[in-house]
Amino acid sequence: MSTDKQIVMEPRLVSQLASAQLGLGQLMMLKRVWLPWLEFAYWPLTARWAAQEVASLGHAVDFSALLALGPLPHPSRPSRGLRLACGLVLTKRKLEAGSLETQLLPSLVAEVFYTVDAPQLARGGSAPDIELELPGSGVWSLAPRLLQTGLPPLAVAGITLASWYQQGLNHANLEPSGWVLLSGLAARLGLIPQVVEGLGAILRQLDAERGGEVTAALSRLKKSGAWREWLGYFLEAVTINASQLAELALKANIMLNDHRELVATWVRAPRHPAKLLDLLLRRPVLEVPDIAAELEVTQRTAGQLVGKLKELAILGEVTGQKRGRRFAYLPLIQLLLGIDDTAENA
Repeated sequence: MSTDKQIVMEPRLVSQLASAQLGLGQLMMLKRVWLPWLEFAYWPLTARWAAQEVASLGHAVDFSALLALGPLPHPSRPSRGLRLACGLVLTKRKLEAGSLETQLLPSLVAEVFYTVDAPQLARGGSAPDIELELPGSGVWSLAPRLLQTGLPPLAVAGITLASWYQQGLNHANLEPSGWVLLSGLAARLGLIPQVVEGLGAILRQLDAERGGEVTAALSRLKKSGAWREWLGYFLEAVTINASQLAELALKANIMLNDHRELVATWVRAPRHPAKLLDLLLRRPVLEVPDIAAELEVTQRTAGQLVGKLKELAILGEVTGQKRGRRFAYLPLIQLLLGIDDTAENA
């Protein structure tokens, strides 16, 4: 779409943009006042987003297994669902590793597009041949020109994604690569990337609740470039996502503080269980040797800590194996998955 003239937005879109900006502001404040946010967002929230997207593609992914791989996941012989989730995460990490001053040039966009499903992790797989003449790849480098029209960064992000849907290659990787690229663009626009992660799940929910309205708007966007209607849904999803993320972080903080109080009465080495809880907030699934290394304690001490937290139903073993056992911060995983523990126990 042309960026030669100033883009005009009707009052309805301006109102939706204002609501989305308020939600973004809430997250910006959360980032400043809740110190664990960065590490919590870097892995648990990213894993949650990847699992949601893989589920939307019709593939199952073991969420605990994904979390156990850590923020740079390189599994051996993964299932298709796990491979796809890792592909999303690894391409996102690639964009994060680059300078925020670097634009999303067509060559980088093409690389993300062809590797977002991690073909190199498939059995017998290898890195794909990347064609640099990828349709639609140029739209991601137009953000500076869109900003010059006076549009706020959130609107620029939404319009860029709309352009990708309209001009991009008609391929299964179009949507998942779009979300990865949008996260990278958000960081370069000075936005919190998490404000656009998870939008796919919310848009799908809005579509189901409204009888396919979002799908119809997306279809019109692809056929004729009618982006304003779709942008309205995008901004509404941003508002919902920001509110849900803020609520999730608040619940995680309350949960963590409650568990800290619970372990603060331990007679032996109270700092160790507190440090373990802090570790679990950023790495919710770990093995005993990992815990020992992170806390700089013996494996015997780490095993005792794990045993005590298991007694309190804070940790649970998730593999069912005798060797290579993993222990998960179950309340946090339930929170990330949207499982209401009180409802389950009612």
